[in-house]
Amino acid sequence: MDIACPTCATAYEIDDGTVGETGRKVRCAACGTVWRAFHDRPPELIVRPAPAEEPAPVIAEAPPMAPSEADIAATADFPAAAGDLEPTEQRDPAADDPSAGGAPEPSKKAKLVKDRPAKKAGASNALGRLLAWPALAVAGTLGLLGAGYAFRERLVRIAPQSAAVFAAVGLPVNLRGIDIRDVKSRMVEDNGVSVLVIDGNLVNVSKARVPVPRLRFAVLGDKGQEIYVWSAQADRGTLQPGEAMTFRRRLAAPPTDGRDVSVRFLSVSDITAGLR
Repeated sequence: MDIACPTCATAYEIDDGTVGETGRKVRCAACGTVWRAFHDRPPELIVRPAPAEEPAPVIAEAPPMAPSEADIAATADFPAAAGDLEPTEQRDPAADDPSAGGAPEPSKKAKLVKDRPAKKAGASNALGRLLAWPALAVAGTLGLLGAGYAFRERLVRIAPQSAAVFAAVGLPVNLRGIDIRDVKSRMVEDNGVSVLVIDGNLVNVSKARVPVPRLRFAVLGDKGQEIYVWSAQADRGTLQPGEAMTFRRRLAAPPTDGRDVSVRFLSVSDITAGLR
């Protein structure tokens, strides 16, 4: 059976069998109110103490957060010990009455504290908010840079054009797991024919075996423009983790206005453009 204190509304649960037709006398463990609980009618407050021969009221069991009877007794039913009381300063009532001419003199240690003007306080708060914006902007920028660094490979997969941005800031993204290193080119004569020879190394920088894509070669002009482009498959189809291999490709009778070469892997855009 659920009951509630009629004074403080603290809820309790008691056994139905203990409440007879005449009700059951209970006392609130939270506020000390004593009342008689019934099954079918409102509770009746008991304002007078029970006779000495009447059994003591049954104290309802309080919920976990309700104060215990011992806590109530320690804080409300009994006065504090004499040793806990602080001595009260004795003052002359006339000393505090201005009409009696006994206005108290200010203490020698007392200092007059002036309130800060409201305008200055408001200006200070506005300045603080203004100065907080740059800090928030810097924190947001650092957060974006950190997220970009952590997820740069995923970003490049979604937007391949972002690879150039990361490369420009010194954070190149290698989705294939293979580096092209030590590229060198030279011109040689072979049976009276000029031949362009391009050498380089392929290094697996990942932690797994990866396939080696086709290589794309380009002869560049004096302004860096591509003059002649072709592709070729590497000598091996896969590389183990940390493994390296060399490549060499030759181009007979290259363009006479060529000044440099570039080597990269063949991309999807190259294939759609018709380069094989």
